[in-house]
Formats: sequence, structure tokens, C-alpha cells
Amino acid sequence: MLVVEKEPLLGGTSALSGGTVWIPPREVQGEARQLSSSALAYLSTLIGDSVPNALLHRFLECGQNALDYLRDRADIRFLVRNHSPDYHPEMPGGSLGGRSHNPTAFDGRRLGKAGFKRLRPPMEAFTLLGGMMVDLQDVQHLLQARRSPRSCAHGLSLLTRYLGDRLQGYGRGTRLVLGNALVAQLLAALDSRAVACLVNVRATDLVVDDGRVIGVEIVRDGKAQILHATKGVVVASGGFPWSVPLRRGYSSEPSTSFSVAAPGSKGEGIEMSLRAGASLGAPQKEPAFWVPVSIHQGDDGREVRYPHFAWDRAKPGLIAVNRAGHRFVNEASSYHEFVRAMPRPAAPEGSRTAFLICDSKFMRKWGLGLARPAGWPRRHLQRSGYLVKGDTLEGLARSIGVDAGGLGRTVQRMNRFALSGHDDDFGKGASAYNRHLGDPSHSPNPCVGELRHAPFFAVQVHPGDIGTTIGVQTDIHARAVNHAGEPIAGLYVVGNDMHSIMAGEYPGPGITLGPALTFGWIAARHLATAPV
Repeated sequence: MLVVEKEPLLGGTSALSGGTVWIPPREVQGEARQLSSSALAYLSTLIGDSVPNALLHRFLECGQNALDYLRDRADIRFLVRNHSPDYHPEMPGGSLGGRSHNPTAFDGRRLGKAGFKRLRPPMEAFTLLGGMMVDLQDVQHLLQARRSPRSCAHGLSLLTRYLGDRLQGYGRGTRLVLGNALVAQLLAALDSRAVACLVNVRATDLVVDDGRVIGVEIVRDGKAQILHATKGVVVASGGFPWSVPLRRGYSSEPSTSFSVAAPGSKGEGIEMSLRAGASLGAPQKEPAFWVPVSIHQGDDGREVRYPHFAWDRAKPGLIAVNRAGHRFVNEASSYHEFVRAMPRPAAPEGSRTAFLICDSKFMRKWGLGLARPAGWPRRHLQRSGYLVKGDTLEGLARSIGVDAGGLGRTVQRMNRFALSGHDDDFGKGASAYNRHLGDPSHSPNPCVGELRHAPFFAVQVHPGDIGTTIGVQTDIHARAVNHAGEPIAGLYVVGNDMHSIMAGEYPGPGITLGPALTFGWIAARHLATAPV
């Protein structure tokens, strides 16, 4: 076995992600354990008939098997999120928890210094102090550090560990969580089996003989070579979020300006598969998995893209408005649904944009995007224009180019909703998913609060993505199929190169990595039994 990576670092978008995998547990009926009928009902209701039932069944049948295999054979471990609602829990088959799994924290020192430094670092949004990774639980402890001895001790242990890592020359913290922990566990498993991972090696084409894929053409150290595959090739290059030509052909948002996927994901795996005879899937309901993104341009010219997944939007005291100053969405909805609701410009050349608005009380408690809460410095964000401050709502509206009258009326209306606890316009805080991300100490609605305390703040958000949904059509063994629906021997396609089984919908946290992990395991099992 050999892994070939064109980038200098390993992990791709998975290393940048939250690392959650959405895999429903099997249901026990009598002495048998079978796929979750409630999960199938949920997916069928949300997706409809645009995805073959065989693929959905295969995913639900094998997902738990893949997790068990990784735990038992490779010591790759996950913690189930028992209280973590699906993104549409009110739909038939929707669940309040048990379907999403987080990778356990991992000690990056186990990879050795050289191995650790070949791992792609996480997004800056998931770090503090220039390289200390934190997850949601860590952030909650840090916010409570002044009031809770337990949280204070947790925060001090994080800081002590991080400072030690920097002093030892690791360059960043070695306590890994989220997607970085998942990829690190996978790399540790490969290292233990002496599986080579070649970096800076670009695959240029597949080698086909009599309809069978038998190898890969690569460029290594500037020289063209052919790697012969004794059993087959698995293509997993991350889709095409950074390919302008492919986005122009298949995406409603052709620009790569706001993607937070790994920059190396340019669709080469899909294009190679198509040249080998594979077929491309039909257009999905959405061509990408969306997330609102804010952009900070630093004084040094470095750009930081912040994906607004969940932390700020669902909290009480924040609204999202368009240029007219009007709300357009339930701010606590999933990041995918938020972008789907973003207003489209009247002019073809216009850009979709919106603004997240809060007051000073909200800013102190929760922060906004890259602007951290409490006493974290944020003058540099104001100086760059990322964070806009206004002593009044009218002044803020003028600064960001939003209709002041519209914004004022919107805030007054939201303040009335905060008193009643009911968002009559968009239902913020009405679903279990909304409330899960809100503030449980705030009543009567954990997601709806007033905006009264000057100064006021705004951050502009754009329609970003974490990956694309359109890819190569496959069968239940993850084999690429041709236009006649016949499998191409020796060619397997997984991850975001595989046509998404979610049909452009986003059922819950981890629905990209869940199928990627499952069909990767399926492909490996089938390939292992293939003839040489």
C-alpha cells in the first residue's frame, strides 16, 4: 500500500475540519443488529429519491462496522455525542443525539517531530495564542476560568502543555483535537504498519489497460514515473472547491474566494477518473456544502478565513441582516441552510453578502467571528475593517452600507421577540438543534436576546464552502462506474471525489466525513479481495 499526496502536508480538508463523523448506530431487533430504520427514514425524507437507495442502505449498514474496525484494528477512537441533535430533528426519523462521533484527543508527539510537522495544521479559528488547539469544551472552560476552580485548572493545564510544546520546537501545540486529531490517529496507524505516505508527489493520470485501472502516472522531484497497482487505485483528492473551471461549470458560486477547504482540492482526482471512463453524477440540490465565512486581511497581507459554524450565530443577542437591514434567516439554523437563505444580488456581477450584528454585551460574553470574547485584543480587527464598531445603530449601519431605518426597525422587532421568547419571523430557538447551540442560562428563549447595549458591532459574511457535492458515480463497493452503470475494474473513488449520497442536503454534523470514512473502509475491504 502507498499513499500519494501532492501537497507538502498531509490531511487535506479533513485536518482542517471539526473531525465529526455522522454514522447512525445499528438498531437491535431481537438477536439481530441491522441498519437504523429511523436514520433511513430521516435521510429519505430529507433527500428524497435523488440518491439510489442501495447507496444509502450500504452507508447505514457499514458505518458502524467501519468505526468498530478502526477501533479494534487500528486503535482509532471516537466519542459518541449523545446529545447532539441532527440539523433537522423535527423531521421524521430525526434524532436528538447518538449519530455523531468526535475523534478523541491525540498526543501529536506520538508521531515524532518529523511526522508531526508533516501534518496539516488546523484552521486558525480552532486555535488560540498562535497554535493551541481548543474544542468547544475547552472554550467553555476558558470562559469560566475566573469563576470555576475546575475550569481554571483545565485552562492552566492547556497553557502549560502548549508552552512546553513551543519550547521543545514543535512550532505549535501537540495536543490535537477535532479533525487534526482524526488525521493524526490515521497517520499513526499507517506508521505502525510501515505504510509510506509520499508528499509533494503529483498524480497526473490513471493508467488503464483493457478497461482496468492498473496504476497511476505521477511526477516526483520533477520526473514522470508510473506506479503500478497490483489490485487497484483509490482516488480521494477532496473534490473541486478550489477549481475555478469546475466551479464555473457546476457551482452557483464560481469563486474560490470564500472556500475554507484545503487549497489543494482542485478536482484532479475527478478529472483523472473521468478520463478513465467514469461518469459524473447529476447536479445536486446544492453543488457544495455551505458555510458563512468572514475574511480578515492582516497588516502583513495574510488572509484568514473564519467559518461561522455554530459558536456565535445561535447565541441570544445576534442577528443577521441584508443590505436593507432586514433579517432573512433563522440565525441558529445550520451553516448550510444559512448560506442557502443568503440574499442573491439583483445584478449578475453582484456578490451575496450579509452582516452579523451584535451589541457590546454579546461581544463581551461570546465574541463575534475572529473577535474573541472578554478581554481578548481586537483593535487589529477594527483597524483592518473586519470588525466594524458603531456608537449607535445608525452609525454602524452607515459604516457597513446597510439601510439605517431598516436595521433600526429590525432590532426593535427582535427586542420584542426577546421579551416574549418567540421569534415570529424565522423561529430562532424553536428547534432542539437551535437550543442545543444557544445559551441555556438565558430565558425565555436560549437563542433570542436583545440588542440594547452600545457600542454595536458587525462582521460581514460571504457564502463559503467546506467542499463540493458533485463527483464520480460509484456502486455499493465504492467502485467508479461508467456511463452504462458498469464498474471500472481497479478504480475506487471516495470522499468528496465520490458523488455525495446527501444530494446537496446537510442532515447533521459530520455528514461529509461519515460517508468518506465508511466508503473508504468499504473500498479497502473490496480491494483487498480483488485479484492481483
